[in-house]
Amino acid sequence: MTGSTTQVVLDAIDLWRGKQGEQASAIRARAGRTVRAILCFAAGCATAAILYVWIGLWGFALPVVIGAITAAAGRGVMSGGRRHDAHARLCLIEVLSSPKASVDKGSVGAWRSAS
Repeated sequence: MTGSTTQVVLDAIDLWRGKQGEQASAIRARAGRTVRAILCFAAGCATAAILYVWIGLWGFALPVVIGAITAAAGRGVMSGGRRHDAHARLCLIEVLSSPKASVDKGSVGAWRSAS
């Protein structure tokens, strides 16, 4: 959240200082996405605090249950998980093949041939 909050402040300063045109549009779009993420995070924190007050430590079970339900639902949609696994491999390969990749690329070839 530190990075998100910092980015929103930097975007606000850029807009306040008078960025114009396409640059201002891009800044507004990025700031909007980041503000939504910050608000969702804050809503999650508030929900966790309320659950903790109401039901104590059992409130920590709710995210686990929601995650399990989401994973089960996603697995059914992805036809037994095959499409999901292939997509995950493609995403990983794309990330590792980017110039900014900091992970050993040799491990991807071994992982790809093993699957």
